[in-house]
Amino acid sequence: MRLFVTRHTTVNNTLTVKASFQFFFLIISFWAQGQTSFEEHVILPLQKNRTPQEKVFIHTNKTSYFTDDILWFKAYVGNATNAPSTKTTKLYVNLLNSESKIIASKNIFVFKGVGIGQFNLGSIVNPGTYFIQAYSNNLRNFDKEFVYLQEIMVLGKTAKIEQVEKPLYDIQVFPEGGYLLADMENIIGIKSMINGNGINFSGKIVNSKNENVSSFTNQHLGMTKCRLFYKKGERYTALVNINDTLIRIKIPIAKNKGILLSVDNSKKDSLILTIKTNKIAQNKFDDAQYILLYHQRNKIVGLIEINTLESPETTIKSSKNKFYQGVNTVTLFKNNQPIAERKIFIERENQQIKTSIKKVDTETDSIVYKLKLENKNQSTKADLSISIFPAKTKNLNEKQNLKSAFLLTPHVKGHVESPAYYFNLENKKRKEHLDLLLLTQGWSQYSLEQMIHSLNPKSEFDFELGHKLSGVIIGPLLYNRLALISNKNKLIVKLFLNGKKRFQFDRLLIHKGDTLKISYMADSGEVFKIKNLKIDSAKTVNVPIPILPPTAFNPSKKNTTKSTGYDWNPSGVIALDEVLLTKKKRSEAYLKRRMLIKKYKPLVFDIGKYYEIPLLENYKDFNDDLLSFLNFNEGVTLANFEGIEYYLKLPFEKEALLYIDGERVESLEFPSLNLEMENVKNIMLQPIKGNRIYQVFTTENYKKNIVELFNKHIVLDGYDLEKQYYKPLYVFDDKRIYDWVETDWKPKIITNKNGEAFFRISKDRSTNEYIFSIQGFTNTGLLISELLRN
Repeated sequence: MRLFVTRHTTVNNTLTVKASFQFFFLIISFWAQGQTSFEEHVILPLQKNRTPQEKVFIHTNKTSYFTDDILWFKAYVGNATNAPSTKTTKLYVNLLNSESKIIASKNIFVFKGVGIGQFNLGSIVNPGTYFIQAYSNNLRNFDKEFVYLQEIMVLGKTAKIEQVEKPLYDIQVFPEGGYLLADMENIIGIKSMINGNGINFSGKIVNSKNENVSSFTNQHLGMTKCRLFYKKGERYTALVNINDTLIRIKIPIAKNKGILLSVDNSKKDSLILTIKTNKIAQNKFDDAQYILLYHQRNKIVGLIEINTLESPETTIKSSKNKFYQGVNTVTLFKNNQPIAERKIFIERENQQIKTSIKKVDTETDSIVYKLKLENKNQSTKADLSISIFPAKTKNLNEKQNLKSAFLLTPHVKGHVESPAYYFNLENKKRKEHLDLLLLTQGWSQYSLEQMIHSLNPKSEFDFELGHKLSGVIIGPLLYNRLALISNKNKLIVKLFLNGKKRFQFDRLLIHKGDTLKISYMADSGEVFKIKNLKIDSAKTVNVPIPILPPTAFNPSKKNTTKSTGYDWNPSGVIALDEVLLTKKKRSEAYLKRRMLIKKYKPLVFDIGKYYEIPLLENYKDFNDDLLSFLNFNEGVTLANFEGIEYYLKLPFEKEALLYIDGERVESLEFPSLNLEMENVKNIMLQPIKGNRIYQVFTTENYKKNIVELFNKHIVLDGYDLEKQYYKPLYVFDDKRIYDWVETDWKPKIITNKNGEAFFRISKDRSTNEYIFSIQGFTNTGLLISELLRN
């Protein structure tokens, strides 16, 4: 076997090969034959028109909440190098129930990679398991693993019902690299789950004669690995013991010819890749082109061609400094098609940063701390958030942190149990277990086309920089410039129409409920009202399908399941007899009607007998005045009785009465009635035996005889306003509650150029010792995820 390193402008680093020293003479022939084909079919498609990728992490103030709590959070959006993203200013954050249905949504303003928001949980949640989903518009281009998902618990006392659940066993076998090879020792990963959760297990592999050839036992969260020498023509079965249940799993049939990949990632500074072949492959090596590609998604680390097979085993030693921080991949190609793959995790020393917290001052009701970041190689200026808990808290079960969200979960298929575990330095076997995870969830077979589509997808969804407001002017264009004005009558931006009636304002920092005003603007700066203007309605964003844990919606559970949530009942609280309370959720239409009745009852005493006629959707279909609207929308015509009086005529010889702001419109007032629909706020109708009574209510400006020079638009899809954090005052005053409440939440910690920041917390009367959950990143892409005790 001859291995050699290639050099090319698209290759960022080169790999050191521990093999034959004659490989240099083969480089010329390789460039002339193999490189051109591989570069054209693999390298260039992976790197052409790269779609920049983002990553998201949500740091919550705690991990468990009460039903009347506020869930506070800080969002981090990073780019491919883990530095703060500057391309996105809008983040979609949803609160999902265990059936993946959205129960609350937020549009978060992101600036320099961070944004802050909150969910008021009161009245929208019951005790149970919920999920926070977050993504930018850019992330919709990529695999669903890039959509952030985090589990939270809502605490509360719930009825205890006997759980009837049929266990669903899921045992999976993963040959290292992707397949087994006959007459070779193979490494096999084994994953065992019950109802989606990893479970303790043990077992053995037997041959067709029921002879034990290998054994295994659980190492971490239902994952392990073992070695199997697979004899040609033999068949093997795994016997797995789980909770006194024996499960038989057939081992995949081995190939007679191929190349095995094996990885040793245990060394501090180097990665050892072993390439193994059997005698059949070595003696009958075909003319196919085999190439090893080292990469992190579409970022190339290096590549090696396997030109001939001269020995059954060869090792390749590579410096870890050549790789990118996080999950990297080595893929084996045969004739430009991927046939085997192995994921590896690289923890770069120069990408690590240490954090310390020191108490510097104590006052009567507060404590001042100094936070210090230390890294000798790069800038330590960082944007951080800190959640502070009593030392004995029960409310710190972080299954995700910023490192796991940026470096791990986007690169691994499917749900990952407790990904933050692999970045907790107190877990001594975390690296070994992380390699098990990558062995069992690292790869599924795909074609070259599928690989390129996954690693370098076409950009269908753009970055969102602010909000857009678009529309069209109906009728003649009177002026060539538009003005967008704030509710406080301040000019936001001017737009030159260039003779076109359709317009769009871009990059607007607007919030839900804001009122914007649009008008013509003359060269003199004077504004004029647009007679007829249509604003485009907000487009519905398709929500990515979340990868919920399999246990979130287990089809094996019957209706009589034990309810989720912490059975919390603090001592000192009187326990009342349990009763089932049902509350019908009021629709938006119902609530709106109640508001209208309350508003107009002083003008119309029996307003409760009326129902509202929708207006906005009909504006485009009639002329500007009220009578035209009633004619078009309601079939009402203005009639005259024998030249004596005017009245409103309905079909089938019925009549209608008209009231404006509670005052009846008399016969002689109809000819001079000139109420434009833009001055109409609401129209309500009461039918009476085929006849009708219309109640029309006008705008406040019309009542005050004020003429507006602009069209108003209420923002429905802008950013959600950030609120100032406060610690809730719970009804109970019991020591047990402090086990479940944070001491403080600091979402805006910015270090100076020396990596220092000072912050103050209120003293917690329940403790003098605290735990600090610190998350954040530097402007150069260093990631901070630490739990510190003072």
